[in-house]
Amino acid sequence: MASGEYLDSTWYGASSSNYTQADRPSSNTIDKVIIHVTQGSWSGAINWFLDPNAQVSVHYTVRSSDGFIGQSVQEKDIAWHAGNWSYNQSSIGIEHEGYVSDPKWFTEAMYVSSAKLSAYLAKTYNIPIDRSHIIGHHEVPDPYDPGQYGGINNHTDPGDYWDWDKYMSYVGDYAGTVEDTTAPTVSSRRPSSGQTGVRRTTNVMATFSEAMDKATLTTSTVTLVKGGATTPLATTVTLSSDGKNVTLDPSASLARRTTYTAKIEGAKDLAGNPLATTTWSFKTGRK
Repeated sequence: MASGEYLDSTWYGASSSNYTQADRPSSNTIDKVIIHVTQGSWSGAINWFLDPNAQVSVHYTVRSSDGFIGQSVQEKDIAWHAGNWSYNQSSIGIEHEGYVSDPKWFTEAMYVSSAKLSAYLAKTYNIPIDRSHIIGHHEVPDPYDPGQYGGINNHTDPGDYWDWDKYMSYVGDYAGTVEDTTAPTVSSRRPSSGQTGVRRTTNVMATFSEAMDKATLTTSTVTLVKGGATTPLATTVTLSSDGKNVTLDPSASLARRTTYTAKIEGAKDLAGNPLATTTWSFKTGRK
C-alpha cells in the first residue's frame, strides 16, 4: 500500500461519493482536529468509507492494537464526519477503533500514535493545541438543534473513557519534537497555467500549501521571463503576512499578446524543506 500524507500512515482512500473535493487550506481554513470512535472495528471503518452508500468518511483511522493509521481522505478535501458542514469544512477527522463504552480499546499504542498525528496536523496547519481546537465529536454543535451537540445525529464519542488529559499532554509533547519533513507545494497560481488574454497590468501570484521562509522568496528565486528571453524582468516580490502567498509585481506593463513564463526555484518552507521547481506560462491580451 502507498504511504499517506502523514508519513506514518498508509493510504486506503474512500469512495468519491463520501467526501467533497476541495483545495484546503486555500479554499477553507483548517483550524480543528475532531476525535471520533468507530463503534466497530478498524477494518470495518476503512471498508465502510470505500462503500459509495456510506455517505460518511474521515481523514484518518487509528487501530487499537498497535496504533496503525490508515488514511481515507486527503487533508485538502472535506471528509463527511462531523455532522455539521461548517465543522467538516474546517477540520481534520480522526477515527479511533473501539467502542465508547469499553475503555480497553483505548490502548497506549493508540494514544501515542494518534497524538503524534494530531501534533503533525497542529504544526502543519497552525492549529492551537488546546481543547477549543482539538475536540471530540460530542462537542460539535447540532446545526439544526441549538443547544444540542454531537453533530446532526448527536454522537457522544469519544465518550467518558477517553483520557483527554493524557491525550492533550502527549500532543503537546510530540508537537515539540515532531520533525516537519513534508515538502511544500504550490496549490494555486494566478494567472493560471495556459491562461490567455491576461491583462498587461496583472501581478503574478502563487499560493503555497504552508508558510514559507521569506528569505528564500526573492527576485532571484521568483522570476518572470518574456517569450524566449533568458533574463528575468525587473520585478518586486512580496510575501503575505501568513507566509502562504507570494506576489510578483512587474515594474512595467507587460507586452501585448506575449507569452510569459513564471518560475519559482530554490524556495523553502519554515522547516527548510525545499519546494520543487515550479514553472507556468500565460499569454497577455491587447489591454
